[in-house]
Amino acid sequence: MRAYLDSSAGAKLFLKETESLAMRQFAKRSEVELISTILLETELRRIAARSGVSQAVVSEVLTGITVYPVLDGDFRAAGTLPGNVRTLDALHLQGVLSTQSDVLVTYDNRMSSVAETLLGLVVLQPA
Repeated sequence: MRAYLDSSAGAKLFLKETESLAMRQFAKRSEVELISTILLETELRRIAARSGVSQAVVSEVLTGITVYPVLDGDFRAAGTLPGNVRTLDALHLQGVLSTQSDVLVTYDNRMSSVAETLLGLVVLQPA
């Protein structure tokens, strides 16, 4: 299963939050391939900086995630996606589409709603 992570899911791999244990267990499953775009690295590094987490921890988390580039066309496509989502969320949604992921893993309710109802994507929230 190709599982696309947004920052709300990726951050749970190094922060102590309610769903962190479940997210870590999900990430360790042998049938799960974690993927995202380079946007995830920037967001995780900013979250770590704000939270006082070492950048080395983020680097270690990223070794378990296949990271794809965001292409010029992805920016254009994200801008035209339906629904009321923030800019970076639209880029993540376009990332799910462009990487042909099987599922979107996110804890963002607005993004989940748009992904499921307007884009027909499967959304997971390990808990």
